[in-house]
Amino acid sequence: MNRRFLARCLYADLLKLRRTSLLASVVLAPYLVTLVFALFAAFDGERFLEPDRAWSWLAGSSLRLFSLIVLPVWIALTAAQLAAIEHRSRGFQHLFACGLPRAPIYWSKLFVVWLLSAAVILGQAMALVLAGWILRWLKPGLGFESAVPWSLLGGAGLTLAMASGFLVALQLWLVVVRRDAVVPIALGLVGVLTAVLLSALDASAAAFHPWAYPSRALGAILDEGKSWPWALAGVAGGLGLTGVAALDFSGREMP
Repeated sequence: MNRRFLARCLYADLLKLRRTSLLASVVLAPYLVTLVFALFAAFDGERFLEPDRAWSWLAGSSLRLFSLIVLPVWIALTAAQLAAIEHRSRGFQHLFACGLPRAPIYWSKLFVVWLLSAAVILGQAMALVLAGWILRWLKPGLGFESAVPWSLLGGAGLTLAMASGFLVALQLWLVVVRRDAVVPIALGLVGVLTAVLLSALDASAAAFHPWAYPSRALGAILDEGKSWPWALAGVAGGLGLTGVAALDFSGREMP
């Protein structure tokens, strides 16, 4: 693969993001999730919060909702919006007509979606820290005076970024090969709903559901279990699927 051309593709894709709402969603999505639980703790925390578990409650509650629903939906919408930039301007057809290498173009899109996903995961961790510090100041005595669980947040963030790799690859492939993003987004929403249902039923099938990989990996961390199977499945599945998708992209006539 031409590394210099790949770097140019990455630079071009990042420049295109300036005219979209993707960067704003990276900031807003995690803070909206955390705000729900922060308000719950601020208004009713004295009743149910144990002082020695305040941080673990806020982090666990926010991250579980984020990993199960918000992150998979956000990935589907982000991949669709990134592909829509090219589909609307017929950018793929123009690049193909120029005779440029096709695989680096696809790998660049994948890296951008994954980079944005990692950024929103990092934003979720920082939102939790900020919410805890604000609650420490507004509502002393709830338990947020204790140290921030940096190791928990760091491990959860890294694991979520790895476990979502297969989902990033799958959603990007679907929206790139289709000019109409309705079906890929609908599939993403159905995937989230079935992952929620399987998680509620505690079904063993959730272990093989790509949309459930992030939440299963996070649950293993919070329950002090082994999260590496889902992190490994996300990375290996994402790389394998992207290899197949890049070959398909290289030989495809774009709509």
